[in-house]
Amino acid sequence: MEDHEPPAVADDPGQRRDLSLIERALDGDLDAFNALVVLHQDHLFALVARLVPDRDQAADAVQEAFFSAYRNLRGFRGGSVRSWLGRIAINAAMDGQRARR
Repeated sequence: MEDHEPPAVADDPGQRRDLSLIERALDGDLDAFNALVVLHQDHLFALVARLVPDRDQAADAVQEAFFSAYRNLRGFRGGSVRSWLGRIAINAAMDGQRARR
């Protein structure tokens, strides 16, 4: 029986691109992280807007999520960058909602 790399990374050009951008950002390339922001900001906003009633609050949560992701790049353990960013954004939105209560 042969060992095979999971197809999720090998067959997904978007995931390969995201992982490459993460690696470059870890090496200090701010433009690479900015490219991740541009690629994922609309998806994250749509995700957070379902949880947060106000568009400005949703935008703030997404911005905070990207700040948090940048500060914690070394904590990325592989897998889907989109899912990792989504989890950070949901946490930021929930934290913002708790703080407003």
